[in-house]
Amino acid sequence: MKPLIFRLSLVAIGVALGLYLSTWYQRYPAYSHGSVTHFCSCIEENPEYQNEVLDITYQINAAIDQKTIAFASEHGISATDFRARIIPHGNGNYEKVLWCSNRTDKVYELLPAYGELIQECFQPHDAFMEKIHAEKFQY
Repeated sequence: MKPLIFRLSLVAIGVALGLYLSTWYQRYPAYSHGSVTHFCSCIEENPEYQNEVLDITYQINAAIDQKTIAFASEHGISATDFRARIIPHGNGNYEKVLWCSNRTDKVYELLPAYGELIQECFQPHDAFMEKIHAEKFQY
């Protein structure tokens, strides 16, 4: 009878410890992901803008990479903890994506600061899209 009680108590301790560690270790979701999607055919109707928007997108993504590396080294984290991109879909549709690994509490807490830093990189694209929409929707 004693070995059975001993085994059951070990199982109970194991279950309790497992539940505790599972909530203690992973305080945040495995990663954070956010995106903004724009649906419009403004580039499709003006194909002369296609190369210009691709050039702007390439420059923005290169600037984001540089800022990500500088941000990571400034805060002592891995450069792969954050990722941001603007993804054009060819006809005027695009997607802005921000990803965070949530690897540690420090990384999770730096997400708003990284988002603000990256937001200024999107300004050339936002200005270009405003210009196209102003031309398209002139009344």
